[in-house]
Amino acid sequence: MNTDIDVPWWRTNYDWQGAKDYLDLYRPHLDKVAAQEATEIVKYLRLERGKSILDLACGYGRHAIPLAKMGYKVMGIDASRHMLELARDTAREKQAQLDLKLMDMRELRGDGEYDLALCLFSSWGYFTSDEENADVLARVAKATRKDGAFVLEVRNPANTEGDVTVERPEFTCTAGTVWAPDHKGVVMTQAFVFPDGSERTYTHRVKVYQAEDLSLLLRRAGFSAVTMMSDFGGSHPGPFAPRLVAVAYK
Repeated sequence: MNTDIDVPWWRTNYDWQGAKDYLDLYRPHLDKVAAQEATEIVKYLRLERGKSILDLACGYGRHAIPLAKMGYKVMGIDASRHMLELARDTAREKQAQLDLKLMDMRELRGDGEYDLALCLFSSWGYFTSDEENADVLARVAKATRKDGAFVLEVRNPANTEGDVTVERPEFTCTAGTVWAPDHKGVVMTQAFVFPDGSERTYTHRVKVYQAEDLSLLLRRAGFSAVTMMSDFGGSHPGPFAPRLVAVAYK
C-alpha cells in the first residue's frame, strides 16, 4: 500500500496484498474483454500466427495467454513478482506456452526481436520524468522489427476526472481520479472498505499525454508512423473516449 505519490507506487501497490485487491476490483471486467481485445489487435494488424509478441506490463497474462493460445510466440514482462506467479499458474492451467520474465520495462533490451509489442490498460507513464517515459518507448522501438508495430493504450486526458463506487459482498471501493497539482498527470485513489471495518487505500500517479504529444514521442522514439484510435478495432478517437490507443509502426 502506498499513499505518497512521491514514492514509486508501482513498486509497492502490487505486492501480494495490493495485487490481490487490484485483481478483486478489476479482474471480473478484464477477464470478460481480454480475449476479445487480443483478437481485435491481431485482426486489425493482420498479424500472422507464429509471429513474436512482447507484452510489457503483462500482469496476470490476460492478453499474453490468449495470444499464446492463438499460436503466437509471446514474451510477457512485468515488475510484479506476484502478478507473474499468477500468470504462470494460469498459463499452466490453460496449457498455454509462453515466456514470462520479471523486469522493469526501463531495463528492456532488444534489437528487432518482436513483430508486435503491446503495453495496455494505462501501464505506461508511471515514471516521474518525461525522459524516462520516452526512454521506454525508444527501447520498445529498438526491440521491434522493421515493419513491426507497437500498440500502446493510455488514458485520454480529455476524459480523466471522476469518481465511481463499486459495491461487492467482499468490499466497497470508491475510486477517484483527479489531475495532479502540476497538471502533467492524474492521481488515482482506490479506497477499499471491508465488512470487518478495515480499510486499505492505494494511490497511483500516471502521466498522461495529449494525442498529438504522444504521437510525437513515439516518432521521436524511432517509429515511422502513428495511428490514433479509441479502441482496438480502429474507431476514431472522439474527444470523450475514455482511452487512446496508439498504433506505432516501425
